[in-house]
Amino acid sequence: MPTTVFVFCLGFFLAFAMKTRDLFRPQKANFLDLTASIAGLAVLAYASAVIFQNWKAYVDESSAGFVIWTFGILAGLTIPLIFMLRRAVQILRGEKTFRLDPQKIPYFEMVLAVIAFGLSSYIIVDFDQFVFRAGYPNVRDLVIGNFAILLILEGTRRSIGLPLAILGLLALAFCHLGPYFVGIPGLDFFAHRGYSPSRIIDQMFLGTEGIYGIPLGVVATFVFHFVLFGIFTMKTGLGKLFIDIAMALAGWSAGGPAKVAIVSSGLLGCISGSSVANTVTTGAITIPMMKKMGYKKEFAGAVEASAS
Repeated sequence: MPTTVFVFCLGFFLAFAMKTRDLFRPQKANFLDLTASIAGLAVLAYASAVIFQNWKAYVDESSAGFVIWTFGILAGLTIPLIFMLRRAVQILRGEKTFRLDPQKIPYFEMVLAVIAFGLSSYIIVDFDQFVFRAGYPNVRDLVIGNFAILLILEGTRRSIGLPLAILGLLALAFCHLGPYFVGIPGLDFFAHRGYSPSRIIDQMFLGTEGIYGIPLGVVATFVFHFVLFGIFTMKTGLGKLFIDIAMALAGWSAGGPAKVAIVSSGLLGCISGSSVANTVTTGAITIPMMKKMGYKKEFAGAVEASAS
């Protein structure tokens, strides 16, 4: 726990240094940079020492602790980017940022990024103990797990949209409210014995089927490679070739742009094997094309999603 507190403090210090650096004179700014660099090196040295002292625990791929530890590192490095890069993504998309200076990261989003990294550090520094108290979380685990789940939902809302965040919240509520569906017409079929909030948090935060388990594993081992391959095909011109073939086959007919999306997604899917890769690659071209031809954005997205 002291290590987690130190990580939180270091994160807030680095965020403060980043936001206030331009306010200092060059000499003080250089001193601030030096202090931040020394603090970062100290953390790396401490982490290296811990891993060296108990290196066997960090290379045993058969243990649940190893799975949680590796995915905790992945989450700690990626989830903060949701908050740090949100404004940059909005600028690239041409969306309104509602800020006077869209080039700077708001304080609140930097705080959320630090909290996200700190919550993952709690998993990283104490992963071997989670195995021993699996199924019996203490109060600290439940409190931090609750904040982690809420932060994931907020990150989902910011990066994907409110509907998916609401679906996640409803799924969590369904786990707890199952017994209350008994006797309600239309909901009897979904009734179950229900689970306590502590059981839900334990499963979602500390279990290998939760945040730091199967979902991140799928992203790291399957989705990433398919998406990377799809982007590679588009950058090398292979994806454009498929779209040109689809345009020649169906572009002349009624509803041509939608048919082009379907045919091109089918061609790319023959070699990628991933609906996510199809949507990310061909959708980047076919969806704007359909919108330009007068299709509603919802319909264009639905066509690409179903075609992929």
